[in-house]
Formats: sequence, structure tokens, C-alpha cells
Amino acid sequence: MKHKFIIPLTIIIIVIGVIVACIFGFNLGEKYKMQTRLRIPFEESFDISDVKQIADDVLGGASYTIGYSDDFKSSVEIYIEGVTDEQFQNFENKLKEKYPTFADDENTEETEETTETEETKIAESKIIIGTVMPETNPFDLVKVYIKPMLITLAIVIVLLTIYARKYGIIKALFSNLALILAINAVYVSLIAICRIPLNEYIISFGIFIYGISLICASIYSKTIAKN
Repeated sequence: MKHKFIIPLTIIIIVIGVIVACIFGFNLGEKYKMQTRLRIPFEESFDISDVKQIADDVLGGASYTIGYSDDFKSSVEIYIEGVTDEQFQNFENKLKEKYPTFADDENTEETEETTETEETKIAESKIIIGTVMPETNPFDLVKVYIKPMLITLAIVIVLLTIYARKYGIIKALFSNLALILAINAVYVSLIAICRIPLNEYIISFGIFIYGISLICASIYSKTIAKN
């Protein structure tokens, strides 16, 4: 009786996973997301822990990283996935309250094509806003494994089909292929549904799941051959 629920449950998980992935996409890990960089120059001595406390109060629990932007520790950089205008304004106001000499110049957006005049304005700005694009993404990591995985899949499917030929070549072929694809599809679907951050560790574990799916197909073929 339990086996009767496996196939419908698998189909439901995969369908929901596809829908979630199409609507919301995958939840990329922090290092793979486009981030907003806030570079904060100071004209007086400061404590980075105070800046961090202000960030904690203003950014509403958003995930961010903070650190010094140079060896002289004269400025701070904050990397955050996104910041609203209201959050930015509150953050700037709280900094001004804490550090009165914090200049009142308007913030300047930092771009690659910056003229000398713009560079001078940026140097005088209070908070410099820039966009940081990720150097790579998890899907680039997957590309490396696609070819060897497809070759492995083809070899294993052929061998298992021959092994379970008594069941019927076509049936054995599609049964093994469906089992392998279903296991991997469920894994990917659960990543999308549960919003698990997609990173190199999840991809590595996915390769492990792929290996498990080949083993499951091998066990399934042996069961068919014995019967």
C-alpha cells in the first residue's frame, strides 16, 4: 500500500517545485546575490561596533556583512542584498546623530564610468552607494558536471537495461531512467520549495544524490531481474 502513494507524492512535489521555481526562482546563497554596497567614510574616530549596532536597528534584520574598507580603518563598507530609501535615510540620520561631523553632502551613486569631477564629488560624499555583481553563480558550477553526469547516466542506463532485459528492453529503459530522474527532480524541487540557499555545498550534495539515484536504479534492476 505504501508504494501506491510514492508515485503520486513524487509527482506532487515535482509539480510544486516547478511552480515555485518558475514564480520565485531559486534562493541563491549570499555570495551569489547582487548586493548593494554602502561605503561610509568618517572624518573622525569611530567604533565599527557602533556602526554595526545602527545597522542592526535600521536594516530590519536583513542579512548583511560589515567591515573596514581600507587598511587605515578610516571607512566602513556594508554589503546588503537590498536597502530601501527609508532605511538608507534612517541609517544616515542615525550616523549623523552619533557622529556630528559626519558631512551633509548628498550621497553619490558609484559607477564604472566615473569622471574626475564625479570622483571628487564621491570623495566628499557621506555614503557612497554602489552595486556589486557576483563573480559567478551556482549554475556556472553545475555546468562543469553536466557532461560527465550525462555520460555516466548513458552508460549506467544501457548496462541496467541489458541486465533487466527480461522485463522488456523498453520497460527497463524507461523505468530506470524515470527512477533516476525522479529522485534528482525531487531533490531540486525540495530546494526550491523549502527556499534552501543554493550554493556549492547544496550542489555537491546534489551530486551525491545523483550517485544515490544510480545505486537505487541498480537495486531496482536487480530486483526486476530476479523476478
